Amino acid sequence: MSNEDAIIGIDLGTTFSGVSVVQDGRPAILPNKQERIMPSVVGLSPKGEWLVGTPALNHGSWPPKPPSAPSSVTWAPTAP
Repeated sequence: MSNEDAIIGIDLGTTFSGVSVVQDGRPAILPNKQERIMPSVVGLSPKGEWLVGTPALNHGSWPPKPPSAPSSVTWAPTAP
């Protein structure tokens, strides 16, 4: 199978995320530099660099600060 024919699965979970590919008819998780799955966390370093996964989790503060701008997401009204 060529790269153009590859079947890739992406799991963007609320706690952990991962990527897999079908190799020889079986799914295989594609590891990043350190781990097979990574925490679903994204952040910015003090230098303004994006941090993803474990580096973002290790760098972050807890509890997280509220966003500096309101979200533009409109939630569906709740039933009466």
